[in-house]
Amino acid sequence: MNSARLVALSITSILVVGCASHGNADDHVTGLENQVCLQPDVPADFRRQTSGDFTAQNLADLGPNPEQRLKQLAAAGMRDGHFAYWKQTVGSPPFEPPLDVICQALAFDSESHAAAFVQAIRPRPDDLATTALTWLPDGSRTVTEEPTTLSPTARAFAIRAEDSQTSVEISAVVFPDGRFVRTVYIGGNGRPASVVDAVEIQLHISERLQ
Repeated sequence: MNSARLVALSITSILVVGCASHGNADDHVTGLENQVCLQPDVPADFRRQTSGDFTAQNLADLGPNPEQRLKQLAAAGMRDGHFAYWKQTVGSPPFEPPLDVICQALAFDSESHAAAFVQAIRPRPDDLATTALTWLPDGSRTVTEEPTTLSPTARAFAIRAEDSQTSVEISAVVFPDGRFVRTVYIGGNGRPASVVDAVEIQLHISERLQ
């Protein structure tokens, strides 16, 4: 199963729930959809595949103990979420495997809760799987925290996951900005991407929102 298929499965699990009701319509008035990457924020050879809304319940369902994770997300002040999935286009073969990008924004009930949520992330597979939409195989998984110069409050992770059919390497940068937490995941099946690539997309988003 390739990375695109894994992404589709994760996204389908969100959309089937109905892209759920929003905690507060004001989150969208203030531009929750604009917090994820748009075409100017990604390289020109990337095309958006899908996007949508999700809730804390959707994220909790990605982990091994949904009920407990839902309580944790509620206590953390999470209100709503939105994502956009992008895929790199390729030309004529031979070519390197295309990269995938998932940009995600979470809305919280306060700036302090958003900042605390980022600081509380542990560099463990289960934490990352229920913090953001990821395309991770079900086999062996490792997470390593990486340095980043994006911001003193930002955090970066290198994620590796594999099973008998797929080997995925993903770089992720998580950044609190006011009541929002933005996450950029970039990587693919058999082709790593660096934290620098994710930081560049984060910088483009930040510049656009200024």
